[in-house]
Amino acid sequence: MTSTIRNQWFKLAFATCLLLTCYSCSQTNIHNEDQLDETLFYKDLAPPDLMKVGHAIFESNSNDELFSFIYGKSLERFDGDQDFLFGLNLKETLPTANGRSGFSFQDLMNQSLNQEGGQIEDVISSILKERPLLNINFPNDYMFDSDTLSLNDYVIVPVPDNVPESKIEKLYGFDISGKEYLLDAKSEPNVPVLVLRDNDRLFPIDQENQRNAKESDYTDFNGVQYTNTGKNYAKSDDLTIFKFEEELPPPPGGGGGGNTDTRPDREKYSYKRDRVTYARFISVDAKRQFEYWYQGDPEMYLLVLMSKKQSVAELDKSQNPVIRDWIGSSNFGLTNYVRTVDVDIDIVQWKKEVHGDQMKYIWYETDGHGLKDVNYSYTNTYGSSTVTVNGVLTVPDDKMLVGENIIPFTDSVNGGKEYRNGSMVFGIKLVN
Repeated sequence: MTSTIRNQWFKLAFATCLLLTCYSCSQTNIHNEDQLDETLFYKDLAPPDLMKVGHAIFESNSNDELFSFIYGKSLERFDGDQDFLFGLNLKETLPTANGRSGFSFQDLMNQSLNQEGGQIEDVISSILKERPLLNINFPNDYMFDSDTLSLNDYVIVPVPDNVPESKIEKLYGFDISGKEYLLDAKSEPNVPVLVLRDNDRLFPIDQENQRNAKESDYTDFNGVQYTNTGKNYAKSDDLTIFKFEEELPPPPGGGGGGNTDTRPDREKYSYKRDRVTYARFISVDAKRQFEYWYQGDPEMYLLVLMSKKQSVAELDKSQNPVIRDWIGSSNFGLTNYVRTVDVDIDIVQWKKEVHGDQMKYIWYETDGHGLKDVNYSYTNTYGSSTVTVNGVLTVPDDKMLVGENIIPFTDSVNGGKEYRNGSMVFGIKLVN
């Protein structure tokens, strides 16, 4: 453990013991000495380079144009979240800035970062050499009328480095007037925030063998998204961006096809296959149990356990005993009205004599890009017979269990059926 990290841990432990009386403030002006001490502590945790960038955004002579550019780019959701990656947009030209055209994002940032005058140095590029994934996230715009928001309404929050999220109780922030805030890290702020931190949805690619440089066993990636100082960065090939459905799907239907045939849907429509068609958290609070507001939207992962009567069998797309799919690049969550992610994950043509009476769906939130192998045991029934399958699963290296569901073969799913666990709902439907 480095001395810097050790000092941060010591300060964090000291402040937790000393300042419990101030825990209830979610955002505040500084009213008394205790709050001042606490604010100074959390301000000291904020990385200096992120503080410098945040002030430069506020203090730019073209801050309105700069903010409009940043916010507009974030709405493109290049990685699925409302993110703005500095390095990816460095050379982009703004339509107008300070009444003139032709300025790049890099130009405007450097002008603001060189407030002392004299020769303008390329400060932003120097910062990106040390922090190539410098990123802005807008985590809570859904709470406000974004059409009326301007830079003057936002609080900039620089997130500390090298401090585990479980140890972060509050975050320091500041607005354009210099007012300082302490924000509860676990509760959604009731002011619009602009979060400065490293992007957590990209990972470095080893250029020589085109593999994940950190997790050599994980090779799939969806093209190079970004290059900085000779390194390429990509997102997982499985991190497909899924579109929003603006309203809930139609109410779950029955099996369809008349009342005379009483067989289960999966038997009547044996030529169809199961598909997960949508998913959402049941509330913002449920979502924030797994990803705090300053981390953006959760990265979700679905694991489907099933058995085959003869054997575990080799993995193949049509009869895969374990279906895995990322839904991390979707905007998976709940806004001021319910929004549902169309996840569109094909599962399998479920043959009762082959796959048994049930399957198990496991939903994870994961912050890591790596995968690891773990042993598993899964028990299923085939009528009066019981079969236990033992094997090895490849699962996210860093994961939190969101919920589990047992899916019976006999459910009426031809018109769609909704399932719930403690944190989320999702739909399964038979498709051709």
